[in-house]
Amino acid sequence: MKSRLLTLLLVAATVATAPLSAAAQKLKVDHTASKVGFVAKATMHSFEGWIATWDLELSLPEGAELPDVVVFKGDGATMTTDHEKRDAEMHHWMEHESKPAVEFRLTKFSGTPAARVAEGDLVLHGVTVPVSFPVTLRREGAKLTVTGDAVVDVTKFGLSQFRKFGLLTVDTEVKVSFSVTGTLE
Repeated sequence: MKSRLLTLLLVAATVATAPLSAAAQKLKVDHTASKVGFVAKATMHSFEGWIATWDLELSLPEGAELPDVVVFKGDGATMTTDHEKRDAEMHHWMEHESKPAVEFRLTKFSGTPAARVAEGDLVLHGVTVPVSFPVTLRREGAKLTVTGDAVVDVTKFGLSQFRKFGLLTVDTEVKVSFSVTGTLE
């Protein structure tokens, strides 16, 4: 009787001290190996740029193939094309002084393992719009790389087409590309 009671107590103590669920792994982003950029077409040329200050919260439940939490937060005021005058006009047009937040929150993944699609809400210029775009997740041990492209129509975010001198314009559709690499910890 005593041995049964002792065994029962040991089992109960083991269950009570065991974690209730497996811990999720968080991505520690390697900003030197990652980039979030954009390409815009203008009347006489195209130009590219990137957002300099951003972070990504990504959580992957243990044993899961896909993250359950993906939150990108960027500071639009740090967008740059390495052209000082163009950057100043871009920040003025996008009202980055009062609306600097650039955010994406994943709501779900769809598609197949060979053709994943991220779906979520994008915040730009203070406006939230649902978006979806193809993504690739490549895992090598603890290293995870997430890449993708999305075409963003800025008019959906309350921005008019950028015009200058009545002749020069920038297309309202901007291609956003990202490659984020980090270590799952």
